[in-house]
Amino acid sequence: MCKSLLGGCAGFAWARKVVAVVYCCIGRGDRDHRWSAFAWVAGAVALIYPAGLANADPPTAEQFYQEQCKRCHGANGSNPNLYSIFPDLPDFTDRTWQAAHSKAELKESILSGKSRMPAWKDDLDGVKAGDLVDYLRTLAKPDQTK
Repeated sequence: MCKSLLGGCAGFAWARKVVAVVYCCIGRGDRDHRWSAFAWVAGAVALIYPAGLANADPPTAEQFYQEQCKRCHGANGSNPNLYSIFPDLPDFTDRTWQAAHSKAELKESILSGKSRMPAWKDDLDGVKAGDLVDYLRTLAKPDQTK
């Protein structure tokens, strides 16, 4: 439950941890109690470290992939367990698939979403999406024909 609530907060790992602790530990009470406790802790964090969210280091492309993409696409770019359920799920380790898709196409899919994949335009700009595509290219298996 807590991971799903925090999944959209890419780049703010320290804030996600604070929220997770507050929500999961205090989350046993009623809704008003949980949210008032959350507001108290969020206010305390803001007073102690007011520029915390503004100065948080954005995740690298690999970190973003591992935090947001691997549950469907697999840690190494391939998730055969889901191919029967989602036949259009790409295998990033497949060089043929990689060659058939341009960087611009992949950036568009990342930013706008595709099929069941959410759009990441609120979390990534064009440059970060391009970095993510560059990371996806590293997942392709080496050419075995040589």
